[in-house]
Amino acid sequence: MFLFKHLRFGSIFDTKDTTNDLVISVEEFDKSPHDMVLPSLTHFINRGIKHVVPEWDTFSTRSCNTGIVKWHDGSESFRNFYIETYMRLRTWYMDNINYMNQNNLLATNRSISSHFICEHLLYNLIKFYRKDYETLYKNNLNFYSHWKGHKKFTDDRLKSGIHILANAISSQEYKAKYLTNSPISIYRGLVKDGMFPFFNLDT
Repeated sequence: MFLFKHLRFGSIFDTKDTTNDLVISVEEFDKSPHDMVLPSLTHFINRGIKHVVPEWDTFSTRSCNTGIVKWHDGSESFRNFYIETYMRLRTWYMDNINYMNQNNLLATNRSISSHFICEHLLYNLIKFYRKDYETLYKNNLNFYSHWKGHKKFTDDRLKSGIHILANAISSQEYKAKYLTNSPISIYRGLVKDGMFPFFNLDT
């Protein structure tokens, strides 16, 4: 996650017909491909997840991207409820780990399990209780870059670029070379000199 400006919160409400009392800001809502995740979610359902989390949506493959989360004033009870539900769901999952590992995706990709337990759960609770939320990517005043999922660990060009940029930002040598202290300007200079361009700075 790279922030290019201070984040703006509370300027866009996505939820309609509720209390207009903003509870949570998240980066965005993601929708996973049905054919990829539905068999795994069905595995949860078949094991009785509705007894553990009655709010669980049996058919939705949507989730909150929690790369950025802000809990707003007055959200303490919902935040605590989410944490308690998360801990209950995590314990249930670990108690049933042998069953869960019968599903190939859950057995081989632990980030999927974490995604369901954390981000899919949060989406379900927000929607079930009709909590007011905002998704930050819709706010054009926000300027940041977030590399999600495995790509930041598996794409060698991306890993190398992030390492180079992190070092250059803190280096007096690069600041002198590009005549700037601006991370964005240093990044543009590095790209001009041949570094793989892993940001979209057209915003």
